[in-house]
Amino acid sequence: MQNHPAFPQHEGERDTGRLPEIVGVESRRVQYREPRIYFAGQEQREAHEAAEILVRTAGPLPVRDLSPVLFVGETAIPRYEPAGRDLYRFYEYEPGRLQEGAPIALGWPYAPEQKVPTRFRYQPQAPAMS
Repeated sequence: MQNHPAFPQHEGERDTGRLPEIVGVESRRVQYREPRIYFAGQEQREAHEAAEILVRTAGPLPVRDLSPVLFVGETAIPRYEPAGRDLYRFYEYEPGRLQEGAPIALGWPYAPEQKVPTRFRYQPQAPAMS
């Protein structure tokens, strides 16, 4: 992976840019009884529904100043939380942005052209109340 100018790698520093393989994906649309607060830029918004994408990887996501993102097609999803060992729940609070059947990949927000493709596609299940 080529270094990004904003994130130089120093000689002798371990390359933490490698991302683990995605080995499983489950997608679902959820509706929230209580709205979730999130920010889009500096604007505070409320979400009453979301796409939740549960991703199992072959190893842990690297811990860096800037986290990896999940791509659904060309849409980057930066919000996630650990859900178990090598298991991560990604949240897209504007689920209309996601195209059913779009390819799923892991990557870095500063280098979307270098995302790691997978065999998985976005296939949301019916909405569930959360």
